[in-house]
Amino acid sequence: MESVEEKEKEKVRIFFNDQPLFAPKERWTGAEFREFLKVPSENRLYKDEPGERPDTLITPEMTLELKNGDKFYDLPPGIKG
Repeated sequence: MESVEEKEKEKVRIFFNDQPLFAPKERWTGAEFREFLKVPSENRLYKDEPGERPDTLITPEMTLELKNGDKFYDLPPGIKG
């Protein structure tokens, strides 16, 4: 039987709107990931990119590979990331 620490290692620690959470897997479609985060359908979901690079808009058809520490946020319509 696995310990709690071993179970936690199987998950990816990410941040959504500055709140830490564990994703149960590393690979997602954009649509699955939006559903997991419970992003309202009218909002846009972004991955916060380090440095001067523009943040990445997460679209339903794209594939994501999560890494520990990745940061995501959503914005309602009319507000730019």
